[in-house]
Amino acid sequence: MSITVIQPGALVPLDPNDMRVVVADWDDDNLAAGITIATSTWTITVIKQNGLTILTKDSAAKLSAAEATAALERTVTINRATHVRLIASTATLGDVYDVENVIVTDENPTQTKAKSFRVLIENQ
Repeated sequence: MSITVIQPGALVPLDPNDMRVVVADWDDDNLAAGITIATSTWTITVIKQNGLTILTKDSAAKLSAAEATAALERTVTINRATHVRLIASTATLGDVYDVENVIVTDENPTQTKAKSFRVLIENQ
């Protein structure tokens, strides 16, 4: 299982036998200093589906500073990253999915922000 730091709008190829953890780095997304993530939601939308089964997800969570430091390979001091594991074993070659992460910040008033990317199921 590999870890991929996602870039908004990117196309992420995923082998049908792969499980991959994707990380959304919200640190540089115009969040004020000291602001953290209150909630995080991941959704998968089918763009093109060739079979009866789909890309699935699990283990969605906000990352602690220590987890984000390891995943992003730089020092992170507060909760400003999220992750989810994508499981392609139930998807079909050629399937395309839109994966979106929506966060709500802990500031007052809160901000809601979204990042999305596409996943293409293909042999790697």
